[in-house]
Amino acid sequence: MLYWASTFPEVNVRIVNIVNATLEIQRTEYEENYFNALKCRLSNSEAQPNLDFDILRYNSTLSYLRLGIDGNLRLYSYRQNVRFSSWSLMFTLFTSRVSERGEIVEDECQQPDRCGKFGLCEDSQCVGCPSPDGVFAWSKNCNVKSPSCKAGGSRYYQLKGVDHFTSKYSPGSGPVKQKDCESKCTKDCKCMGYFYRTDLSRCWIANELKTLTRVGNSTHLAYIKTPIQ
Repeated sequence: MLYWASTFPEVNVRIVNIVNATLEIQRTEYEENYFNALKCRLSNSEAQPNLDFDILRYNSTLSYLRLGIDGNLRLYSYRQNVRFSSWSLMFTLFTSRVSERGEIVEDECQQPDRCGKFGLCEDSQCVGCPSPDGVFAWSKNCNVKSPSCKAGGSRYYQLKGVDHFTSKYSPGSGPVKQKDCESKCTKDCKCMGYFYRTDLSRCWIANELKTLTRVGNSTHLAYIKTPIQ
């Protein structure tokens, strides 16, 4: 399961096989040593071997990266001459912010487990618990019922303006009709739901749901499989 892929075109080219991608801290063009740059160096990219992630405040010579249990990547740097909290959080991959260069950063809704077992996420916050009867207030108890594997034992309920956490990084299948996308999910006992773009006629089959992202586009549709009771 692909949880995250880079939005940089140098990384997304399908024919490229990345031999080595290294995160490193480099000096910037600033004369002061209070600013360093977090870069990703690609060993097989001749056109643009360095990708800029962010500008880091303070001298970040002594730093470490931590991949958290939530799937988020964070960078900590040591600040000298500080009595408390010497290790400072300098960079978070999935967060609600705009970088120093004015680029919009991926928010926490792209993390599969942001809303636990199931939930609707917007602006890094879990804002709803979808169900066949509507969207209710989210809580940690929000969950989706396992669909039936029996023929005719399941149905679907629709959510408008919703994406799966993999939709942004996977092309899906298509062009395909919505009914054919649904049929594919219905025949697959492991399928928990499907996502469909009416403007592109593309289909995404989801074997796990977890965090769904609310988007401001009604052409993004989610169909959640639920058992017929």
